[in-house]
Amino acid sequence: MKGLGNRNSKNFVVFIVLMGIIFSLYFYLNNNKQEETAQVKTEAEKLLAKDLEAEYPASPTTVVKLYNRISKCLYNGKWDNDEVNQLIDMIRKLYSSELLVNNPEEKHNQSFKSDIAEYQDKKRKISDYRVDGNGQMVTWEKEGIEYASLNAIYYIAENKNHDEIYQNFVLKKEGKQWKILGWTNIPEIDIEE
Repeated sequence: MKGLGNRNSKNFVVFIVLMGIIFSLYFYLNNNKQEETAQVKTEAEKLLAKDLEAEYPASPTTVVKLYNRISKCLYNGKWDNDEVNQLIDMIRKLYSSELLVNNPEEKHNQSFKSDIAEYQDKKRKISDYRVDGNGQMVTWEKEGIEYASLNAIYYIAENKNHDEIYQNFVLKKEGKQWKILGWTNIPEIDIEE
């Protein structure tokens, strides 16, 4: 009898230890899944995590691509006012000093928010965009200042209709950074990335 009671005690201890290991493993795996889920960022969060002071786009093409990425995010998403303001501020960091002077911050923010609201009211979205690659970009120098011109196309979806908007961007080099001087709508063109 004495040996049987000792064996039951050992089995009970082994059972408790195994249950502890199983529960620990379950909670460990469950917490990792929750952390992975929590780490998924929205496009706005990814953009706002960029530090343009430290990692400013290196070429006119990458400046326009970032501008378009932010615009697509703004026009297509439902963001709180804080995120919208931060994203618009980020866009303004891509603008030349002349464009900033011609678009005072408060007026620019109101205009941008009005455009976003119009897109959302009409259920319009930027489904995609393309930007000329560096090989298609035109560059020139005037009075010691470097300029660049390149084209972009936006694919717009509104209800079941699809449209394309073509734009030409002009950038100027301020210091070591390419800044957007302006853009204009243009007739249909071919974009080569």
